[in-house]
Amino acid sequence: MFKKKNLIFTLFIISFIFLTASSVQAQAGGSNSGASIENPIKADTLAELLADILSIIVQIGIPILVIMVIFTGFTFVMARGNEAKITQAKTAIFSVLIGSAIVIGAYAISEAIRNTVNDLQRGTPSASQTNPVGGIFETSD
Repeated sequence: MFKKKNLIFTLFIISFIFLTASSVQAQAGGSNSGASIENPIKADTLAELLADILSIIVQIGIPILVIMVIFTGFTFVMARGNEAKITQAKTAIFSVLIGSAIVIGAYAISEAIRNTVNDLQRGTPSASQTNPVGGIFETSD
């Protein structure tokens, strides 16, 4: 009986809150013509969104990788000649180095792809399309 009264009272309070809010909207005229929802992400395309997400991952991942390198170095020091602990520390440092290569490599590859796509959209030649030798292969007419 007590639970049923609590449920009814809670539903009454919640419905009162929602009905009060809508009546205030009605008194203000109810016009919603000037309201708009702003994009909180600030990315207009999927590529920009993915670049932003990857940038956040790199900003969070690099300090974590530094902490992990320090921690695995500490485990090497604390091994004190124990072969099992040294093997475990070697495995950990190898994993950290592979993880850092993945994080930094993913960022480098995504930046290279993004810059290439932007250059192609603008019509400007990328560094690989220009002649790095300085005209040595040009023929004169």
